[in-house]
Amino acid sequence: MKHFSMKKKIFNSLPGLIVLLALLITPALALAYDDVTLDDAYDFTYVVPYGDIGEKIEGFHVIGLNNDGSTGPIYDPGNIWWTVSDDSVVKFVDEYDNLYNRVDDIATVDIKLLGVGASYVIAHYYISPTVTYTVHSYIVVEDTSGSSSVANIDVYVDGPGGDDWYEFGVTVNRNVLDYLDPSNNQPDDDKILQMNPSALHALAAGGNAHFSNPDWAEDELTLTLEGSYLVCIEDVCATSTQGWKYTVLDYPYYNDLEPDYAASAFGDPNSSDGELDQYYTVYFYYDY
Repeated sequence: MKHFSMKKKIFNSLPGLIVLLALLITPALALAYDDVTLDDAYDFTYVVPYGDIGEKIEGFHVIGLNNDGSTGPIYDPGNIWWTVSDDSVVKFVDEYDNLYNRVDDIATVDIKLLGVGASYVIAHYYISPTVTYTVHSYIVVEDTSGSSSVANIDVYVDGPGGDDWYEFGVTVNRNVLDYLDPSNNQPDDDKILQMNPSALHALAAGGNAHFSNPDWAEDELTLTLEGSYLVCIEDVCATSTQGWKYTVLDYPYYNDLEPDYAASAFGDPNSSDGELDQYYTVYFYYDY
């Protein structure tokens, strides 16, 4: 299930003195980062079928991140620890198949899928008594059944420069993204909910209805990372510093659920946020 990972080159021809100096300045380098991230963009989201329970996902690797987008290794792994939010869904696993709720002092971990539901896999990097950087992956393990559609969803798109539209009372069908297929010059849908409609399904269904065009989503949505990353809505596309985000308002209280993971993974009824239910509002906006 692992797709790729960044490869680091080791130059063995450096004189021993330079290597020693590099080791001596390591603590300063470790504090130079502005944040942390995962080294593989595919690792931020996983949507896993029920049949994969018992399998492992290997190689979650945390690295340093700077505000200019540059990254690098963390030189003091003793300041790293990993946790999961729901250990009935996933746990960390070692080479002997021992399971753990938490692991410490390591930059790379593997997990084992244990049951239906959703869980965060969280890397923590201690900087100071008041500062700890974190980054997470969101893992959904789907059940064997779900809902083929959900009715009465309101969809808003808030684009830059007043380029907005909305559609009320949308019926969101689970098959609205069935056009996704590499053979159709589209990404595959491995990181999109399969058993229930997701917030991304709602965007597609809302656009198809608003523009009275059943092919609007196929023509106007640009997705990557197996459907987990929304690059463009029509001709408004993400850049290195800007991009599309979303949120979901529940009903009847209109609480902002503030999901902090891909729209393609929102809507599983066994997650803490719950399924995408009727009368919910799905709101996509361009964040500057």
